[in-house]
Amino acid sequence: MKAFTLLTLVSPIVAVAIKGSAVGKAVDSVDASLMERDDVTVLCGQPPDHPDTPILASEYAYPVGLLLGAGDKTLHFSKGPSACRQVACNPSTGEDAGVTVCSDESVEIDILYTDMAWFAQRVYDQCKVRHSDGKDYITKGQAFNPSAKWNVILSSFGVNNCHNYEIDSQV
Repeated sequence: MKAFTLLTLVSPIVAVAIKGSAVGKAVDSVDASLMERDDVTVLCGQPPDHPDTPILASEYAYPVGLLLGAGDKTLHFSKGPSACRQVACNPSTGEDAGVTVCSDESVEIDILYTDMAWFAQRVYDQCKVRHSDGKDYITKGQAFNPSAKWNVILSSFGVNNCHNYEIDSQV
């Protein structure tokens, strides 16, 4: 059931971000211990140093789809605190809806892209707000991994600050 929830966000754009049968592989590679967690802290409207720009919630489907499509690949992070990296974004929004991951670990770590996507989905689920135009928006939000010192942020990267992310080139 939780795997279905994870795919709910990306289903409209999954064909663009994930080719062939990679969807099953991506979901299979999510850390199984994450799938059972209900102790994830999500703070909507945080962090304070990210823009307060409402973005259509659906604009986050593409960057999360990129992360899911990476399957069992990992991204290396330097030791923290605050070792942050922009990991995926959607340049078509004008405000560049994106995913940032920050490590506060005292050692270097590698994080599965699919784990990043799982936490991004938690932010999406808890921080989207329906506006008067009848559409769902996310201003920004942050989810914290309860068993490790890293977190995922959904927010605007600002105008024209989205880079052409290629998951393979980051690994």
